[in-house]
Amino acid sequence: MTHEFAIFYKNFSELNQFISTDKDFIHRIIHVLRMKSGDTFIIFNQQYHGFLTLQDLTTKKVTGKLKNFQKNIIHVPHITLFLPVLKKEALSEAVYGAVECGVSAIQLVMTEKIQRSWQGKNELERLERVVIAAAEQAKCFSFPDIKEPISLSAAISSLKSEHILCADPEGISLKELSINGSCALFLGPEGGLTEKERNDLQVTNAIFFKLTPTILRARQAAVLSIGFLRSL
Repeated sequence: MTHEFAIFYKNFSELNQFISTDKDFIHRIIHVLRMKSGDTFIIFNQQYHGFLTLQDLTTKKVTGKLKNFQKNIIHVPHITLFLPVLKKEALSEAVYGAVECGVSAIQLVMTEKIQRSWQGKNELERLERVVIAAAEQAKCFSFPDIKEPISLSAAISSLKSEHILCADPEGISLKELSINGSCALFLGPEGGLTEKERNDLQVTNAIFFKLTPTILRARQAAVLSIGFLRSL
């Protein structure tokens, strides 16, 4: 079976004719993916996707025909991942895996045991690229936004009527977990949450659940948790 590429392109319309002069897009199509006239791939943004058949390719312009244009399916229930700011590699892996598994939104969180500083706009832009790469790989067209870190107290204050969950090695078994509706999922960083942070979540009636009988790294817990919730 031939691999079917999915490529993110921020702005396109449902018109049959597609024209792009974006240098990065053109470079990727011609020099990275080595596509040629007649090749077809999926093109998408956060609202729509369709199949684009290439027609003319030059170093300055790419044209093609767009067909089967449709609105993206939004996964339900809505799952917001409150993800601690892990070490850079671990954070990238957690974000990538969560997007692959269909997370709806990612809110980064600064907890007490985090041992590094947030690098601001540059780091957020890097993680946004990670999100898009994962969306392309998984064909997760309605991919999530990722938001700059806030404190755990601010994250808790932002909660509405969701089921509030927290992955924890001392929590209840997955077999006991019953969810119906949107979810807010919290994870601790490497080393876990402090006792105060656990208490702050318990006040919200958060359900603490364990994924395995073993201790997982935060990046693994993020992926397994979203995958499990999507399978319910």
